[in-house]
Amino acid sequence: MIARPTIGLFVVFLILYLVYINRKKFQTEFKKIGLMVLCICLPILPVTAYNYSQTSEIIPIAAYGGINFYIGNYDGADGVSAVIPGVRPDWQGGKEDTKRIAEKEMGRSLSESEQSTYWFGKTVNDVSSDPLRWLGLLRSKIRLLINGFELSNNFDFYYFAHQTTLMKILLHRSLLFFPFGLLFALGVLGYSIQREKKTKQKILLIYMLTTAVSIVMFLVTARYRLYMVPPLILFASYAIIHFKNEWKVKNISSKVSYIIIFLGLILYCNSDYNDYSKTTDAHGLHTTASIYNKLGNLDSASVYYQKALDVDSNQIETLNDYALLFASHNIYPKPFKLLEHAITLPNKNFMTHYNLGYVYMQVDKLDEAK
Repeated sequence: MIARPTIGLFVVFLILYLVYINRKKFQTEFKKIGLMVLCICLPILPVTAYNYSQTSEIIPIAAYGGINFYIGNYDGADGVSAVIPGVRPDWQGGKEDTKRIAEKEMGRSLSESEQSTYWFGKTVNDVSSDPLRWLGLLRSKIRLLINGFELSNNFDFYYFAHQTTLMKILLHRSLLFFPFGLLFALGVLGYSIQREKKTKQKILLIYMLTTAVSIVMFLVTARYRLYMVPPLILFASYAIIHFKNEWKVKNISSKVSYIIIFLGLILYCNSDYNDYSKTTDAHGLHTTASIYNKLGNLDSASVYYQKALDVDSNQIETLNDYALLFASHNIYPKPFKLLEHAITLPNKNFMTHYNLGYVYMQVDKLDEAK
C-alpha cells in the first residue's frame, strides 16, 4: 500500500467480504478481522506520522491521488500518458506546476491534501460535463488492461529487454504479446473451470477485480498492472494442470467449448487496436542518449540522439535535448534547426519555445529570443 496506495481498494472490499461471510458468527470472528486490520495499518503508521510532522495534516500515505486521478481521466487523457497540458513532464516540475495551477485557480495557498481535493474535483467536473467521453476512455483502458502489450510510460521495456538474448525470449511482441497475452487468457480460463468456489479463490477474485478497477481509474501501464500477475500465474497453472489431467475424459462438446473460449481470449488479448506494436525504438534510443549525457559521455550521447532522430525525426524530446547538447558546446546552427522543427510539431510544449529563445540569446539574437 505504501508503494501502490490504490491496492487499498482491495483491503476495503476484503474487510467487507470477511464481515459478510462471518455475519452469523461476527462476535466470535470480530477479533480476527480486527487483528487483520491492525496488522495492515501498523506498517503504514510511520508514514502517516512522518506526513503529519511535515504538513500538520493527517495523510495516511500520500496526497497525490487527486492529481493522478486527473491525469488518468481529464478531457484529453488517453489512459497511458502521465502528462497534462501546461505541466512540465519531469516529476519535480510537474509537482510545482500542478501546485501553481491549483493555487492560482483557488486564489490562495493550498495544503497538500487541499491540492489533491482540488484536482479530484476538477476531474469530477470533466467527467460529469461529458460522461460519454469518459465512458469511451474507460472502455479503452479496460481493453488496454487485458491486452498483452507491455505499455511503458518511463522506459521502453522491449528496447532495453532486447539488449540481452534471454530477455528477447522472455519478452517479445511478435506472434503473441508474450507473456501477458498468453498469461491472461490462461488465467481467466483457469478461474472459470474451477468446480469448487472456496473462500481463498473468492478472495483472489476480489483481489483481481478491485485491482483492475483501481488501475483503470488511473493509468494503464505495465508497471501498474504488475500486481495482477501473481494470481494470474496461479490460475493459469491450474488451467494447464487441469487440462493435462482431465483432457482425455472430457466429452467433445466440452473440449470444443474450452478451445473456442481460449482462442477467443488469445485473439482479443493479442489484438493491437492502437498500433502500439508498430512503435519504433526512438524512445529507447533517446533514453540511452540521456543516460550517456548524464554520465558526461557526450560523444555517445550525440550518436544515440542522432539514431533516435533517424528512426523518428519528430521525437520531440530528442529534438529538444539534442539541440541543448549542441548549444552547450557552442555548436551552431544545428540547435536552431532542431528546435525550429520541434515548435512546428503538434505535440510541442512551452519548453521547446523557451529553449529556442535560450539558444537565440546565446548568439545575441535578442529580437528572436523575445
